[in-house]
Amino acid sequence: MNAWNSVATEGTRLKREQLYREIEKLKDPIERSNLGHTYSKLFMFLEEDIARALKIAANNPYTRQQ
Repeated sequence: MNAWNSVATEGTRLKREQLYREIEKLKDPIERSNLGHTYSKLFMFLEEDIARALKIAANNPYTRQQ
């Protein structure tokens, strides 16, 4: 399981899928390709960021400061 699936809510996952479907519906192949690439890179970076944040959180448990 990747970091995205471990923390994303159902609503977030559904919107990600919807965005992908909307990109795939674009008639212009260049625009579809460019946005598809951007979509892939965005979520690749987000997954890396989430994994990094989870690793940091595991090493530095959150404590509420008052």
